[in-house]
Amino acid sequence: MLSVTPSSPEARSEPGWSIDAGAADAGLRRRFRLPAVAVLAAGGLLITALVHVAARGQNEVALDQQIHVARSAIDAELDKLAELAVDYAWWDESILNLIDRTDLAWADRNIGTYLHENAGVSATFVLDAGDATVYAMVAGGLETAAAETRLGPPVLDLAGTARSGPARPVVPRRAVMALDGAPQLVVAAPLTPEPGSSLAVEPGRRGVLVLARPLDREVLTRIGARFLLDGPMLVGSHAAPDGAGRLVLAGIDGEPVTTLVWQPSRPGDALLARLLPAVLAVGALIAMLAWRVNRVWSGAVRRLGQVDRQLAAILDHATDAVVMVGADGGIAGINRAAEQLFGRPAATAVGADLDDLLRSTCGGPANGYLGARRGAVELSACRPDGSLVPVEASIVPPAGGGEPVATMLILRDVTRCKEAERVLVEAREAAELASRAKSEFVANMSHELRTPLNAIIGFSEIIKAEMMGPVGSPVYLSYAADIHASGSHLLTVINDILDLARIEAGKTALNEEAVDLRACVSACVRLLRERAAAAALSLVEELPRRPVRIVADDRKLKQMIVNLMSNAIKFTPPGGVVRIGVVHGAEGAVDLFVADTGIGIAPEHREQVMQPFGLADGSGTRRYDGTGLGLPLTRALIELHGGALLLDSAPGSGTTVTLRFPRARVVAGIAEDGPRSCEVMEAC
Repeated sequence: MLSVTPSSPEARSEPGWSIDAGAADAGLRRRFRLPAVAVLAAGGLLITALVHVAARGQNEVALDQQIHVARSAIDAELDKLAELAVDYAWWDESILNLIDRTDLAWADRNIGTYLHENAGVSATFVLDAGDATVYAMVAGGLETAAAETRLGPPVLDLAGTARSGPARPVVPRRAVMALDGAPQLVVAAPLTPEPGSSLAVEPGRRGVLVLARPLDREVLTRIGARFLLDGPMLVGSHAAPDGAGRLVLAGIDGEPVTTLVWQPSRPGDALLARLLPAVLAVGALIAMLAWRVNRVWSGAVRRLGQVDRQLAAILDHATDAVVMVGADGGIAGINRAAEQLFGRPAATAVGADLDDLLRSTCGGPANGYLGARRGAVELSACRPDGSLVPVEASIVPPAGGGEPVATMLILRDVTRCKEAERVLVEAREAAELASRAKSEFVANMSHELRTPLNAIIGFSEIIKAEMMGPVGSPVYLSYAADIHASGSHLLTVINDILDLARIEAGKTALNEEAVDLRACVSACVRLLRERAAAAALSLVEELPRRPVRIVADDRKLKQMIVNLMSNAIKFTPPGGVVRIGVVHGAEGAVDLFVADTGIGIAPEHREQVMQPFGLADGSGTRRYDGTGLGLPLTRALIELHGGALLLDSAPGSGTTVTLRFPRARVVAGIAEDGPRSCEVMEAC
């Protein structure tokens, strides 16, 4: 790792940092070049050792598998002989002619000679319940010697084990023994009556049929071909050649009878032979790499000085101030932008403590402040005249370990940003103040206008009703009615403005109680029935059969319903339909909807109509009058209840406005039997 060191003031010309290439070369050679060569050599030796260990391990695994296969091959030959013994032992004729009356001619004809000629059996013995030999055939000829004489005393143990087995099924016993010095596969099976036979023989008093088959060349060849053993043969237990696979075949008494040996496969040697060229190639490659590392390293160190000078030039010409801080917290170097920021040359800054140049925003030292943070932080740069310049510092921690290296601070003067931020804050505060002033002005003006309007409406109603006597001229009565209607409309507009201003100012409180939505809707329908009839519209209620109770402000709830129904009646042509209903909403909410078949709203005008005084048709020749306060006021009122206003409309297809009351406000929900549709006013 190269550490950046400041140059002396006299030597400093263009860049502010330089590097001692000779000292760096010696350090790099000591720390990297020699260890790298040693690592390459150790890697080559390790690869060679691993390949050798892997080859030896493969040979051992293969030998273990072949020993298991050889044992399975001997067991398979014994299984075949055992099946043959069971076939003849589990036969009534065998009991009658060998035990009951000892017919040697029958035994020779049906068992001894037959099995010798057709099944390769070298010896057949029949023992009675007292282990006396009643029949013996060896190598195709009758034998007078007892079984234990030819096969040894262990044959009696084998017969006794077979005789003591279960009555049924016949369970043969198997072993390897020697007959005339030749290894034999021997099986003993108890003579057992057939299922359903009338013969009765006690299990412990049964005779035993003993069959022997030689482990000769024919059997070994078959085993080798079937189980892929190379050159299997039998040798003495101490005569097995070195490196050969071996399986010791022991008798029933545990003493070795013979040893099966074969030439084991050595896949590890084949692997080593295949990998040896690759290992040699890797060794040659490692030697070339070591030579190349030694050669390239010198060129790399020569270029290091040039790279260092280029990096120093880049730092010096950067627009942001760069400060290098050493491990001891002192200044290791600064660039030209930092000289301008701090108002002092590099000669006086290098070697100074970091706290002499930077302070935290709270006025404390910067060194400890920076140590606890990562990323960009705000600091203050100290100038010689005592002034502080706000800066944003990005900390670049040291890369790597080992010897202490420098930490880089990238500083950016944020004086203009701070000024712009202050201007924005002042502008936002001014806008909020103006908005509050507007809301208060609207509220005050609305109150001032309502007082004379109440007088105008009241006196015009008295004149219209001729409460104080006849007016005289019908024209005056018409004027009084117009004054009353205009005053009432203006009062409604002022009330809407006042309500909206109160909501925006946060001064509206809800008088909450449990309200039946069905009753509210029915009351509003009765209120607007005559207006719908005058407009030749059908007014349809779609209400649940049972009450739906929510927690709401009853007056404001009716105000929302009347606003929506008034808009629907206003913008629906004669012959149309206005529907109002209550249905289930999402996540347990309750939805109150007003749907019409009117002119609809274009998608580009939906946001506009939701703003105060926003009209879909703002031209002076529009067909429909209005102030544009109905929908904004309704949305503000439903949001006061924690709900939402949903608008679905398309030109020519009508409009559906939904008031969604959240689940938290539902006291009694909608019954499962669904809404009841009732047409309360048909088109005139």
